[in-house]
Amino acid sequence: MFGIDPNIISALSTGAFLDGTPADYGKIDELWRFGTAGLRLGSARSPGFWNIDMSLAKGFKISETKHLQFRWEVYNAFNHQNLGLANISWCLLPNPNGSFDGIVRQFGCQFGRITDVQTDPRNMQFALRFIF
Repeated sequence: MFGIDPNIISALSTGAFLDGTPADYGKIDELWRFGTAGLRLGSARSPGFWNIDMSLAKGFKISETKHLQFRWEVYNAFNHQNLGLANISWCLLPNPNGSFDGIVRQFGCQFGRITDVQTDPRNMQFALRFIF
């Protein structure tokens, strides 16, 4: 976790690691991490997700050996739209000669846009079961 590693603390306070090599802050991944998480947190900056599935069942006894069961199942009962993950592709496109000038180009840029959903719309199914 950040703040516990003595090598990182030395690099931040003195500008050099414990073995004497100078610290290159652009290459220290631990400075940009949240705790012990990975370098890229795919779901940390994403919309919330909730879903409710419901079912209703009723059994009818017709005779000693015959039963009828009715079921109604609803998936995504409240028809809540759970948005997908945002696009994390950067918009710094190379120039025709392959060099980068650092200009963000808006044409075709999808960074931060959410273009899909994670769940299907409301879905219902009915079932009638006869047991004999």
